[in-house]
Amino acid sequence: MNSINQLLGLSPEEYEKQRFNSYWKWCEKLSTCILDTQKILASSSINRYYNIELAKCEKEFLFRIRNYQDSETVTIRDRKRLYEKCIEVMELSRKPMSLIESIIWTKPKDVSLNMSIAYVAVKGVKLDSITLRLN
Repeated sequence: MNSINQLLGLSPEEYEKQRFNSYWKWCEKLSTCILDTQKILASSSINRYYNIELAKCEKEFLFRIRNYQDSETVTIRDRKRLYEKCIEVMELSRKPMSLIESIIWTKPKDVSLNMSIAYVAVKGVKLDSITLRLN
């Protein structure tokens, strides 16, 4: 059985880029501002949910294409169209609202900073310099 990227006529890198672009667009549809989009994109639980749902859609694609993958009349364009229809179901209807709300409404963690002042001698002149370290 061929892999999905082979069925779609894509290299593994192109396929991963397409998956990430789909994930990005999906996250943008779930949010109302860029800050919320960034929070959703960075969330491992949202990413996990997306990958599980995407795997279900890709399984449906493989099920539908199984009898036609070696057909000469079915073109790569037809396969891409079928793949997009299978993925579209997820993009339109599957939204983990409880996860999204918990991520959007959580406040960022406070990051404490250690500051130390060091003196640097430059040709006999003392200059103050500040070194910041994150814990």
